[in-house]
Amino acid sequence: MEEVRYHFGASLVLSIISGKWKPSIICELDEGACRYNELHEQLNQHNAAKRS
Repeated sequence: MEEVRYHFGASLVLSIISGKWKPSIICELDEGACRYNELHEQLNQHNAAKRS
């Protein structure tokens, strides 16, 4: 496996949190810890409100 070197901390962070759901999950968990089903429900509510 080849070692990857990052020149900027932001590049490393973006490579870790990139993806469809990770930013939404991080934002939801910023408010505090919760169980998987609670998180799932909060994400569904957030996405439903976004579509309205």
